[in-house]
Parts: sequence; structure tokens; C-alpha cells
Amino acid sequence: MHESVLVAIFDEQRKKILLTKRRDIPVWVFPGGRIEPGEEPEQTAVRESLEETGYQVELIRKIGTYTPRNRLSKYTHFFEARIISGEPKTTDETQALDFFSTDALPYPLPPPYEIMTEHAKSSETYVTEIPSSSYWILFKSLLKRPDLIARFFLMKMGIHLNS
Repeated sequence: MHESVLVAIFDEQRKKILLTKRRDIPVWVFPGGRIEPGEEPEQTAVRESLEETGYQVELIRKIGTYTPRNRLSKYTHFFEARIISGEPKTTDETQALDFFSTDALPYPLPPPYEIMTEHAKSSETYVTEIPSSSYWILFKSLLKRPDLIARFFLMKMGIHLNS
């Protein structure tokens, strides 16, 4: 089973959160990615944050552990981190990055991210299924944005499109 990490990086006032816009599927997401063999989730969180944003981060806490509900999701570790150095940069994985108000998240945003942003704002630690990752939600998303869903399935088949 593949595991992944996501990282919530707030501004100093904790009013805005850093999101990256992916190149393969142009949606706004938390920095993160797959845990490599021999790597601890914490190491992956720091590495992926640097690779996708240009920022060196320090982990503050683990927000949660999310178990997959179906094949649409992976076992995911979710961390909060703070920036300790670096400059924002885009990469071959990210076409943009920016801080957004936690009360006005950008569109399009994958369904679990609104709930996970609320989890990040809370001081609780969560152990739960990945929220909003059902086939019904995927179907409703398809009706709203068939272009994004098509890109998602192409990516799962190993076909990557440039934006």
C-alpha cells in the first residue's frame, strides 16, 4: 500500500494557508506527495514542501492520519509546518503557489481539502477516513468539471498532459 503526506503551511497570523496549483491536474492542493521507500512520513513532508514550494519547513505537529475509503484515496499523513527559510518557486509539479484565506479557498479545490483545512485550523488530532472521497462525489465533480476528471483518469493511467 502506498502512503502519502500533505502539509498545511499557514502564514504567521494563521489566517491564510499555502496551496500549490498542480501542473498535471490544474487544481489547488496542499504541498505533499508519496512516501519513498525507507523514508519516514515526517521526512517526506519536509522534502515535498521544499520540492513543491521552494520553502524549507519545520514540522509543528501531526494534524491527522487519514485512511482510504476506496481506490480514490491513499493512506495519508497530514502535518502542519512553518516556513523557516527559502523563496517561493514553481516547479515541474507546481504551476503556481499562493497563500489563500482559510475562509476563501480557491476554485477548483479537491473535495477533501475544505474539510482538511478545517482540521488544520483545529488543535485536535484526527484519525479518520479521508473525507469527501466517495464515488458519488467524484461523479458530481465530473458533472461540474469533466475536464479535470478526465485529466485525473489520464494521470492514473500514466498519461500526463501539460497545462
